[in-house]
Formats: sequence, structure tokens, C-alpha cells
Amino acid sequence: MISEESKAVLERARQVYESQFRQELEQKHHGRYLSIEPSSGRYFLGDTLDDAVNAALETFTCYLDWFSGTYRTQVVANDGRFPLLGTMLPAGRRLTIDYKAKTVTLD
Repeated sequence: MISEESKAVLERARQVYESQFRQELEQKHHGRYLSIEPSSGRYFLGDTLDDAVNAALETFTCYLDWFSGTYRTQVVANDGRFPLLGTMLPAGRRLTIDYKAKTVTLD
């Protein structure tokens, strides 16, 4: 059974597809599988459904505790030691990077 939240995400993805991608993708990538992240409008193509879904999963959706709250943010998989977090995590805060002093502060 699909939750109401999942249905809402699916509907947003359909709207993004219809309004932004349908014509181009059906012409250029007919027969491939598609996964859409509706909040950002990013999409992922694959030769199989598994390929398209795994590309999206490797790129998005992370929940973490931050300043006494739980936030949904984006994570980009990479080959480095740490994942790259989306830029919305520090929204509403001041991030200061002082290269000379080698300090980073988040207020």
C-alpha cells in the first residue's frame, strides 16, 4: 500500500515530467527508465529501472539531526572521505570561512 506522502511525491514528479521533460526525454531517450526528484527537478536515466533508481538514491535524501531539529537534505555520493551535503542545511544561519585563520564557524 502506498502512503499519502508517497502518492503526493509521485504526483509532483509526474507534474515535473509533463511540464519540463516529457517532450525532450521521449525524443532523445525513448525506452530508457527515468527517476525524477521532484523538489529539485533533477532526473536520472538508466537502461534498467534499477539503474535509474539507484542513481537517484546515490544522490539524494538524507535526514540528520542539526541544531536540535531533524532536517531532510541532499547528499551527493562521491569517492572522497565525506559526502557532500546540500546547501539548504545551513539556510538561515551564517557560515563564515576564514582561510587565513583556518577556521569555520556556523552561527
